[in-house]
This record gives sequence, structure tokens and C-alpha cells, in this order.
Amino acid sequence: MLAAAAGRQETLIVGYIDQTAQQVESRGHEGLSIIDTLQSLLIAFILAFTFRGFVVEAFVIPTGSMAPTLLGAHAMVRSPQTGYVYPAGPANSDTDGNQARSLLGRGAGYRLIDPMLMSQRADDVIVANHRTRMGDRILVLKYLYCLVEPQRFDVVVFKNPTKPAENYIKRLLGLPGEAVWLADGDVFARSNGSESLEGFRVQRKPDHVQRAVWQPVYHSEYIPIDPSRIRGGWLPPWSGEGWQVADRRSYRRDSPAPGALRFNPDRPVNDRHPYNEPYDDEKDPASLQHYNISDIRLAAAVQPDEAGLATTIHLECRNHEFEAVLEGGRAMIRMRPLGAPEWTTLDDQPMGEFAPAGRATEVEFWHVDQSLCLWIDGREAARGEYDWTPEQRLEWATGLAPRDALNSAETNPYIDQRNLPRPMRLAWHFANSPVTLHRVELDRDLYYRPANDIYGAGPALGTHPERLVHLDGNQFFVCGDNNPASLDGRLWGHPDPWVAKEIDPAPGIVNRSLLLGKAFFVYFPSPEGVREGARRFVPNFGQMRFIH
Repeated sequence: MLAAAAGRQETLIVGYIDQTAQQVESRGHEGLSIIDTLQSLLIAFILAFTFRGFVVEAFVIPTGSMAPTLLGAHAMVRSPQTGYVYPAGPANSDTDGNQARSLLGRGAGYRLIDPMLMSQRADDVIVANHRTRMGDRILVLKYLYCLVEPQRFDVVVFKNPTKPAENYIKRLLGLPGEAVWLADGDVFARSNGSESLEGFRVQRKPDHVQRAVWQPVYHSEYIPIDPSRIRGGWLPPWSGEGWQVADRRSYRRDSPAPGALRFNPDRPVNDRHPYNEPYDDEKDPASLQHYNISDIRLAAAVQPDEAGLATTIHLECRNHEFEAVLEGGRAMIRMRPLGAPEWTTLDDQPMGEFAPAGRATEVEFWHVDQSLCLWIDGREAARGEYDWTPEQRLEWATGLAPRDALNSAETNPYIDQRNLPRPMRLAWHFANSPVTLHRVELDRDLYYRPANDIYGAGPALGTHPERLVHLDGNQFFVCGDNNPASLDGRLWGHPDPWVAKEIDPAPGIVNRSLLLGKAFFVYFPSPEGVREGARRFVPNFGQMRFIH
């Protein structure tokens, strides 16, 4: 839910008043009367309210359904073990955003798990006591959609169909005239018009949107200062023969022989988000269900000691193997089913030597939205795509084919522990030179999870082959980025009676007439204090940003 920020046009008014005052000073008392001044003020107010009503309006984000893209009320927590700073949401908030009490409102009874420790066990927690901060203040372009059509993955503000007096903000996933299916965390769509399961294609996010929504899972700069003090034991995220941690922030291998740095398969990569996890003694986070994710970004600065370094990133997921290969002056992306003898090459590009000796070269590997991409120093080196149907995707990711999930009206079988996506396996191979890896990062993509309808109507909308989203020419489908804590089109159910009668009776959708505009800029993030515990009023300029 969004709260409108009243009176956010003061800047325009003050600027106009300052201009008027300068006119007064330059002209002295040459006839600028009190009436002239009042007229100038009146015009300024008219301009301000016209601007607010028809061009740009400011809103405040009160809840965390769009975290971390946009933050509602939250506290910034610093881990004493790793130094990682991250936002945590108010404890005991339901999906409507009704906050039962502020974060850590009962003192030290609430505990948080450091995301960089990547453990869900109750003994790997830190006790926190932090003040709740206000949410981001954003600017919304009103009536933009009167001129241009909304685009998929826009962040939009609209009237909540179930409570039309409230403003909501979500990400737009489904467009008019489409059928939409959320399968294994991704968005699939086709033209509307039938109940068939055929014709769906994955919808890929533009690169600038994808870069904005990556969510950190691990970073080598946040290794614990004293692993022996972590109760339950420290699980190193990466390991491999001959590899060692150098300077606490880098990985080093002194041998030029082939060797791999492997991600620990016991460390979860799933849709857990620290914003959702303030908990008390009655709520163990180990009991919460999360969904394994294999849409990832792996990045590091690669510094070989000698020329001729060869490297391969190997990802195993969805019953397939995927590889990005940099060797012999070429960049190649390929895939094959597990156990198959032959690879299918998706892209193969010449590029020369990718990592000169003695210099750190930034390497990024993406596996996201059924595509693979390799970036060298911020420039795309190779890209490949594979176009599975949602039926293939679900069967290979979970083992349960959608046609076998039909006639399950009571519950969604994809939330059953037996049918969860299988964990991925990840390794980074090197050969021909000793090598150092700086700033090793692992991020994961947004994940639109399956669910049951909160009103007992079976599987949630769009998450099951028997409950696909069907949109007519004026309907849109939206979800929150923080999907585990988002009350959105999957779960709304039927609209408010007035909306159903006067605008649109369809459940779970946003009619075009309810759209208010596109969110485009965070102009006032949560401010900072001059010292710890002091009142926060210093603008946080570093977090001002465009919204993607």
C-alpha cells in the first residue's frame, strides 16, 4: 500500500516565490503592489497543484512488498560477524501491510539471520535492536499511460481493486490480451483466447531491469571475522583443491593445472529475503518454506599470473548442464541434458585474450529467464537462449509435469515439499595459469512463487495450469518483487463490490482505469543521522535512484 505524500510540491512554490522576491528587490518600490504579490502567489499555487494533479505526484512506500527495489518501513542492520548492512522489515506485519508493532518493539526479543551466512538454522542468528526507518519517497509520472502503452516489468502505481481507497505499487507482468502463467519463478505469456496450455513463451527482462533486480546471495567481502563463534558451524560458500582465501576477500590458486572452485551444495540459494525475517522466539525461520532458485549471476575480477588463462563456468540445474567457456580466444555458451554425450552450442563469438596477465578483468555470467549471457568488463561477449514451454520447465525443474498436476483443485501441488525445484550446482573451472579471484559475488533473480489462494479457492491465480491469468483488452496482472511477502494479483481474490459493478468484476487483475502512473524515481530515501542513535534528517543522496 502506498500513502500519498501531501504537499510535495513545495519546491516549485518556493522557487516561484524566490523569483518574485528578486523582482521586488530589483524594481524597488516601482509599482509592484500587494495585489501583484498576491497574484504571483496564487499563480504559483495553481501551477503547483496542476503539476501535482496531472504530471508528477509523490508517494511514500509504507510496506516491503517491493523490497529491495523499493523499501517500506524498515531498519538497517549491520552484522557483527561480516559487517554486511541490510534492510529488515517490521516484525509481525501481515501481507496487507498492517504492522502489529514496529521492528524489535519489545526490546531484544527479535533476532535476524545475517544473509551472508546463508543459513536458516535458528542458532545462526544475531540479536538486533534498531529503530524503524520510514519508507522510500518516490515520484510517479501520472497520465503517462494516456500517451504510451504500459510495458511489461514497469513498476506501476494503481488503485487496489479490493480496497479502491488505497494506492498500491507492484511490477507489471501481464499485458492486455494475454494469458499469463508463473512457472518456476518466471513469467510465461501467450495471446489470450483459449484454455490451451500451448503457445506460452518465457518473458525476458530487459538488461537494465535485470541489473536493478539482482538480489545478493554471497559476496567474498563479507567473510566472517571469527567463524569459530558461529553456533552450528561455518559452512564456507566456496571450496576446491588448491584454493585458499587470500586477504580474507579473495580466492587464490597457485597451480596452473586444471582446477575448480565449487559452490557448497549445502548452502541454499533460494527466495529467502532478510526483509521478511525479523522473528521472535515463537517463530523459527527454519520452519519457513523457500524455493530453490537457479536464475543467478556469478561475477568476479579474474587476475591471472600468466597469459593464456582458460576458464569455464559450469551450472547444473533443471536436469541440464549449462556452460560458459572462455578459451582459445573465443567465448562460447552451450547446454545439454544431464548424461547426454553432445553439447548444443547456443553462441560462439571471437574475442581475443579475455584476461591479460597481471590485470584484473571483470567477468560476469548470467543464467536468467531461460537465457545465458557472458560479460567481460561490462561488455557482452556472448549470449544464448533456450525456449522451453512452462510444461517442460516445471517438469525438468520439479519432476512434476503440469498435466500430472491437473484436477488438483484443493491445493497447489507445486508447494508440496516433494515437488519443490531441485537445488542447483555451480563450479568455476580454471587452467593454464595461477589465478586470483577478487570480489566474488553470487546474486539471484526475482522469483514469483506458487501459492494457494488465501480464501480457500485452490491454487493461487497464475500459478497452476488450471488457474491461468486471462486478460482482456483493458486488464493487467501485477506482482510484488518481494514475492513471499506480497499481497498481489495471485492472492487478491474478488474485487471490491463497487469496483466489480462499475469497473471490472474479474478477480486478481488491475483494470486500465485503476492505473495511476509509472513510478520512476526515488527522490528521498530514508535519511541518515549525524551519529548513532540520533534523529535522522540528513538526506541519503547515495540511495536516490531511478526505478527499474
